[in-house]
Amino acid sequence: MNSHGSEASGAWSYYPFRMTTASPLLPHQGDTVRIAGDEQLYQVIGVDASHDRCWLRAWPLGRHGSQVFEISLQQVVAKPHHRPGRPA
Repeated sequence: MNSHGSEASGAWSYYPFRMTTASPLLPHQGDTVRIAGDEQLYQVIGVDASHDRCWLRAWPLGRHGSQVFEISLQQVVAKPHHRPGRPA
C-alpha cells in the first residue's frame, strides 16, 4: 500500500471524499474504492464519517479472505456508489 498520496493514472475515475457527513461522495458499505497512490481495489466494510475513519479489505477477496484495516477517509478515492460484483 502506498502512502505518498499521488493519484494513479488510467481509465479509472477518482473522486476524493470529503469529511462531512452531508457529502454525497462519502463511501458506503459495499462500495469498492482505491487508496490514493495505490492501484489495489478495496471494499468498504464500514464508515465513521464523524471520526474521519473507514474500514476496508482488499477486493476481490483472497482464497482465505482479506484482512480488514482502518484508514482515514482523506486517503480514500473512489467511483461513488459502485458495488462490487462477485469475484471470478
